[in-house]
Amino acid sequence: MKKYKKKTKGTRYVAKVLRKYFSKKYPTYKAALPKAREISESLRSSGDRFTVKNVSSFIRKKRTTKESKKQAPELFYKLTTPSFYFDLVDYPTYINDTTSKIFFFSDIFNEEDYVIQGGQRQPYSNLFSSYVNYINSVIDDESDDYTTSYMVMATPPEFNKQNDRWESSIITVDASGNPQDYDFKRDGDIVEPISKEKLKKIKEKKQEKKKQAVEKSQAVIEKELDLKITKEKSRQQANEMFLKGLLTKKEYKDEINRINNL
Repeated sequence: MKKYKKKTKGTRYVAKVLRKYFSKKYPTYKAALPKAREISESLRSSGDRFTVKNVSSFIRKKRTTKESKKQAPELFYKLTTPSFYFDLVDYPTYINDTTSKIFFFSDIFNEEDYVIQGGQRQPYSNLFSSYVNYINSVIDDESDDYTTSYMVMATPPEFNKQNDRWESSIITVDASGNPQDYDFKRDGDIVEPISKEKLKKIKEKKQEKKKQAVEKSQAVIEKELDLKITKEKSRQQANEMFLKGLLTKKEYKDEINRINNL
């Protein structure tokens, strides 16, 4: 089974971000390296995290166009945070539920240079089937890798002055929202589509883990509540014994401290 190895962030990460989001200015990795080194040094000296937003802040300038002075249109909320790769089956609906002011493009669309406008619906099989099939082929049935890797989300809309429109990219990320390509190649071998049985199994496993987390949380809450009740009863008993003269002041104080430390 193919495993994804997490990379340490630094100049290479910055160069990758520049190449992916500012390809017109930095068309190649080599062209992006000088600026990447400069940005990487600045981020380290300031103590800021290596994120797409922080890297982009060194490149993007304030726009003076009429459109840019307006508030950016909002994405459908399901697109704004990392989702599991198999949730791409629902992305055509999410795109359809997004304002028509936003145009979407992606390196994982089945067709290169394809663009779809918000408010429109395209079949999942025309958009994301190749990527989902690819990830499905590298994840073992019993693996939990999908909970931390192979995720997807849409970038915040940015105004493209040349095209006179707001654009968002559907990207592949890890659970923290950091871009990762997972070695997907659009022209690679096409594997069999993910079966309904396998998709059902993955979703059931996800629901079971969620249920276990809820049950564990409830058990902790109940245990804490029982302990709180026990402590309160013990304090009341100690107070009654002190009032009846069965405990000295020091003994009472020691008992209260013991109860509080339970």
